[in-house]
Amino acid sequence: MAALSNKDIQKIITAQEKIFATKEDLEKMQENNRKDFSDLLTAVDKYGQKADTYFQEMVMLSHKIQEA
Repeated sequence: MAALSNKDIQKIITAQEKIFATKEDLEKMQENNRKDFSDLLTAVDKYGQKADTYFQEMVMLSHKIQEA
């Protein structure tokens, strides 16, 4: 069985860097996910506020029509 040379070992290390995520890669991805989730929550909250306002206006309009 032939032993690996330093060049062979370096090739393996270089290839593994391209295939496997590093701790820094995972932390960056986690931070991006947090930001995306925060943006999504903000968008849902804004939509909910607009929907609530719309429904309140519809209730007021309904009462106004019933009174007339």
